[in-house]
Amino acid sequence: MVNPPYRLVIGTKAWSSWSLRPWILMRQLQIPFDEVEIALRTPDTARDISRYSPSDKVPVLVHGDVTVWDSLAIVEYMADRHPELPVWPADAAARAVARSVSAEMHAGFAALRQNCPMDFNARGLSPADAGAIPSDVRRIVGLWSDCRRRFGGAGPFLFGQFSAADAMYAPVVSRFTSYDINLPAHGDDGTAKAYMAAVSGLPAWAEWAANKAPAQCFIDGCPAMWRSTTSSERSAHVRTHARAPPRFADQPATALAAAQRHYGRFAVRPDAGCLFAVGRAAR
Repeated sequence: MVNPPYRLVIGTKAWSSWSLRPWILMRQLQIPFDEVEIALRTPDTARDISRYSPSDKVPVLVHGDVTVWDSLAIVEYMADRHPELPVWPADAAARAVARSVSAEMHAGFAALRQNCPMDFNARGLSPADAGAIPSDVRRIVGLWSDCRRRFGGAGPFLFGQFSAADAMYAPVVSRFTSYDINLPAHGDDGTAKAYMAAVSGLPAWAEWAANKAPAQCFIDGCPAMWRSTTSSERSAHVRTHARAPPRFADQPATALAAAQRHYGRFAVRPDAGCLFAVGRAAR
């Protein structure tokens, strides 16, 4: 046991891609920790996070008197604290590339993150702007293929064995799955698809997926909660507002802002005095 114990503070598992990264690394490498999951998108979210994080963001690791408040910094802290574990590849050249691709993920791919926000268990989603993401997708497919070709001989992950690099790209695997990204159209020869299957087959992945936090209707004032995160169910629910005038029926711009604030890939539009969910945000 680690003494004092690690405490990993994360956000709602359905949405917090940054939280997934250190969580899946620590869980997969069997580093014990106490988990604190803070509900995101609530009136109390900022207050609850501020109790732990000086940056007012998650994830944050608390270890005795040490607080680490960035996903990649938490990864490096684990590497320092547990040199016996394969947080990074053992080979110096592979380790340098693993750190490089992890830093690229940490700092880059803004178009993918903005237009395909993580919704872990959702399927059949549409990017907010599909035309903005091909460059990011092609780069990731090429990066995965290159790492697998050069360093992946000892196993199914980017550098053979599971490592921090795989943890950093785990949310991308989730996004590509939720948004049904056509990988062959972006240069995949099957390598990226096989890699995604390896990541999504991890025991830690299944554990994260099993925690299906409820989602709430994005129309302000509606108390509806549900556990399915499919776009069809969300759309069907929002259409029920047509049978009972929604709170903002006379203020469609306000309702649109509320919807886009919570689910950027959805929008609402006034139609015969009603609000309807549509597949992607109005642009």
